[in-house]
Amino acid sequence: MAQANVIDVPVTGQDVPWRPFAHYEGFVYKILDVDVERRTVDMVLQFEPNCVCFYHRHCGPVKSLVLEGEHHLVEVQADGSRLTKIRRQGEFTVSTGSHAHIEGGGPDGGTIFFSFHAEQDHIYDILDDELNVLHEVTVQDFKNSLDNWAVA
Repeated sequence: MAQANVIDVPVTGQDVPWRPFAHYEGFVYKILDVDVERRTVDMVLQFEPNCVCFYHRHCGPVKSLVLEGEHHLVEVQADGSRLTKIRRQGEFTVSTGSHAHIEGGGPDGGTIFFSFHAEQDHIYDILDDELNVLHEVTVQDFKNSLDNWAVA
């Protein structure tokens, strides 16, 4: 029986090689795995207390597990109303990713594992505050970032 490749990457604590996400402040991330053929990305985001990322919309299912702290989400509904959700440490969810949303950490911050699955290479859209698409992010974008992780 062939042995599977094993990846040993810490996802909590001080020794994680976190990276800022472009010019955004208040959170850092670590890509754990990218499978271009299967169109999957696994990563961890760590939010500072009460900080959020940016509006975005996933193009496929997303699984999440709150490792530390809380995961706060504000989903924009079809009628424009906002639905707030709070997920606590240990909570696992699977979502379709269809709603535009913004997310972040609770009063003590939050460390959240995410597993993204895309139908095509396009995995999610970064949106402005009016929910217009600013940038389409692809699985290949994540692969390029992971391949260059040690370089930066």
